[in-house]
Amino acid sequence: MKQEVSRAAVGIPSPRGGEEVKLPLVVFNDPGWWTIPLGVQQFQGQYAADWARILAYVVLAMVPALGFYAVAERRLVGGLTAGATKG
Repeated sequence: MKQEVSRAAVGIPSPRGGEEVKLPLVVFNDPGWWTIPLGVQQFQGQYAADWARILAYVVLAMVPALGFYAVAERRLVGGLTAGATKG
């Protein structure tokens, strides 16, 4: 039963349908303000994709999140474990 429900949930299309690309493309005219999905899309063509540039772009986009995690790891893990135990 659980597997059938998850298959049905995956099959339901999102009502927003690609808004993470369309809205920033309309709102932001300067490429410096583009979102990550829109920036990645700039390296994809109709017949080919420059995978080296796409992966480099995604890795550079992950650097701030990884830096935050490196700095706040102790407090994040401590908070998660403190809330998981009784008493």
